Amino acid sequence: MMSTQLIELELTKNLIKITTVDETEYFITISFEQKSEKQMEDLDQAYQAAYKFLCKNDIEIFHERVFGSASLYETFDAMRQNHVRTYFNKVEIPYTYVGAPPFWGEGIAGIILHGINAKKKGGTIRDVEFEGQICGRMYEKESDKRLMLSAIFHNELRDKSYEQIYHTFCKINQILNGNGLNYRDVIRTWIYIPQILDYYDQFNLGRNRFLEELNIIPTRDSIRDFDFENIFMPASTGVGCENPYTSGALFDVYAISKNFESEIKVSNETGSKQRSAYRYGSAFSRSLIVHQQACDHLFLSGTASIDDKGNTIHLDNIDLQIGETFKVINSLVQEADMNVADWMEGTVFLKKSEYAQAYMKNIEENQVLNPPVILCVADICREDLLFEIDGIFAKKKWL
Repeated sequence: MMSTQLIELELTKNLIKITTVDETEYFITISFEQKSEKQMEDLDQAYQAAYKFLCKNDIEIFHERVFGSASLYETFDAMRQNHVRTYFNKVEIPYTYVGAPPFWGEGIAGIILHGINAKKKGGTIRDVEFEGQICGRMYEKESDKRLMLSAIFHNELRDKSYEQIYHTFCKINQILNGNGLNYRDVIRTWIYIPQILDYYDQFNLGRNRFLEELNIIPTRDSIRDFDFENIFMPASTGVGCENPYTSGALFDVYAISKNFESEIKVSNETGSKQRSAYRYGSAFSRSLIVHQQACDHLFLSGTASIDDKGNTIHLDNIDLQIGETFKVINSLVQEADMNVADWMEGTVFLKKSEYAQAYMKNIEENQVLNPPVILCVADICREDLLFEIDGIFAKKKWL
């Protein structure tokens, strides 16, 4: 059973959703689903309420992503820096700003915060640096350590080439190695790719080259058909979004390294509606599950209206694509003994802003009550895909 808390402020009612199953890891979603003439004021109040909640409960920021118009980055960044100094007495806590605007126009679509009460589990959280810059956070216990990298990119090569992607993966692996991990420890990536429709093939070439060189994946022509679903790859989101840092792809990366004392086990799950994306050249798992003694967390990859042969289905029909996507998600979470009530956080990507009404109608018809998600506008990796969702689900184990 999930324990969900909801903060409601006089001016920000229903903006903030806080979810947890173990009172150690918390997910905070600040979402805006309608236009407001005073959005930055409402955002500022909601943001402070979220930070106050974190401080009051000894929760440290582990991962933070912001989705909004690229033009608002500097305004938002100045506001956030002020709150980081005020509430956490720090000059900097890493985060990622994703150029994915709200469906109602220019503004901030929302914020997703992943916080951890490290003291409760006898652990510590520290900053991670690379080449003199803070790029992530490490949550470390005796039995395992978890590294979250934020806003990683590589700008030293020609834009939108597979070499640029390949060297970004190499940079990520270098950061991991410098902190006692390696790319085999990666369980989740979030990748935001400007002009994805022109760049996705190059992206896949660069990622596949990197993973093949590390022997994480075999070449596709060497795999027996029934073995594709058994290849262990990170769960991943890859969508078309701008960003204020680089003209290339932007990465967030989550890795877990465990020793022989660790209770953690990690498995992948494809569900019954789709098969491995590597069958058509995209090297990611449909979902990964982190099993712990007290609870399980399922990391859902970016999921869309694709059948078990890898074909887009329900062409040009947003209602049917949304419905199919939820069928796929249900098949994945049910295999993990979860359901949509166990949704902790997520992002809804709409190819066109007018599709927001179809999404809200679908949610209402399927009685998915107030899911903790952010709605934003972004390109999906295929021209004929209109809708995509990613997210995290969790379920407590009643011992």
